Amino acid sequence: MDIDPIDLTKKYLAEVRRLGVSVDKAYLFGSYAKGKVWEGSDLDICVVSDNFGQDYHRDKMILNKAALKVNSRIEPVAYSPADFGNKYDSLVDEVRRFGILVR
Repeated sequence: MDIDPIDLTKKYLAEVRRLGVSVDKAYLFGSYAKGKVWEGSDLDICVVSDNFGQDYHRDKMILNKAALKVNSRIEPVAYSPADFGNKYDSLVDEVRRFGILVR
């Protein structure tokens, strides 16, 4: 990927906000956060928002709409703050342990 992943994440978050989502926290995770990038790597981004958690399909649709506008290799996941606090969720554990907080 030609663009810096942090800059691309920030650009993506700006688009998410433009679509009306109040972003509490966001993390770059996966291969880019671990430094194990290869040619086909996607950009995993976890978005935590009070706007999420009531309708999974709506949440995913909003995040995917923003991804299509910014970069098709972005793979977003949505969490409400309460769901992101679930210590038994393996993806949350992955994001907390290896993710890079992006402001």
